[in-house]
Amino acid sequence: MTVHDLSQLSMLDLFRAEAENQVQALIAGLLALEGSPTSGAQLEACMRAAHSLKGAARIIDLAPGVDLAHAMEDYFVAAQRGRIVLRQDDIDMLLGGVDLLASLAATQEAELERWTAERSPDIAAFTTALQRTREKDACERAADDVVAPVEELAVSPAPPEPAPRDLESADRGIRISPAISTAYSGWPANP
Repeated sequence: MTVHDLSQLSMLDLFRAEAENQVQALIAGLLALEGSPTSGAQLEACMRAAHSLKGAARIIDLAPGVDLAHAMEDYFVAAQRGRIVLRQDDIDMLLGGVDLLASLAATQEAELERWTAERSPDIAAFTTALQRTREKDACERAADDVVAPVEELAVSPAPPEPAPRDLESADRGIRISPAISTAYSGWPANP
């Protein structure tokens, strides 16, 4: 949509113009992430595009757009923070969300209510899938973090034997005989 006089556009038209730009940014970013899933620049670009779409949808009170873009933004933030690493399935799922946003933006104002009613299950499935994937990845990372120290302990050498103690108790002035000392070597000298 090429527009020269923004004053002639409705708020929905402005959302459409914003969506066209941000959908293209999301597609380009996601395709780049296929080859480099941890690229900070691409994750940032995708997060910003989703954030802009969320804001534009919120301005015109377009709840499905807010829900879709918000779920995507959260996903990109999690990837930026290293809580998840995008896999091909994730990218395909996110591209499906981009398709939903593009479809929403292309819907005429008179058809928005019907579109929302028909696509609500798709939106719910998409946002739930993103949330589950984020939670699953977070649990896997937490499990990896817990397992790593245990493995380190298992392979670390045994601690050195403690040096023999002087069995004389300084505070009581008691000397323990060597026979008793040998019989009770596992007991502390000063209980």
